[in-house]
Amino acid sequence: MPGVRIELIKGNHDILSKKFYEEAAIKTTEDQLLVDKFCFTHNIELRCDSVRGNKNYTFSGHIHPGIKLNGIGKQSLYLPCFYFGKDYAVLPAFSQFTGLSRMENSGNDSIFAITGDEIIQIN
Repeated sequence: MPGVRIELIKGNHDILSKKFYEEAAIKTTEDQLLVDKFCFTHNIELRCDSVRGNKNYTFSGHIHPGIKLNGIGKQSLYLPCFYFGKDYAVLPAFSQFTGLSRMENSGNDSIFAITGDEIIQIN
């Protein structure tokens, strides 16, 4: 996609060779990327809270967030989700093979479940 700049913050699933990323014109970063007051990192434990003296809002992945939805009977669904808390966001994995880590809603968070063809705000 000429004209589109892609930067990848590498994580534990990014195992392709350095040559592959170079040939695909994908710039890679090993730890974190700071853009204005936004920090992008693979693992939320590596967030950059106080870089440049600012509190930065952090976007991460790694834990593959999921949300359990219960029906009026005993049925339930477990879906990948986007999680937005006060200080950080956790982005979903778009794979059927990675599993999910259950996210709990503290009441002040925003959670968006991903179904087969739409995104639904949970709270």
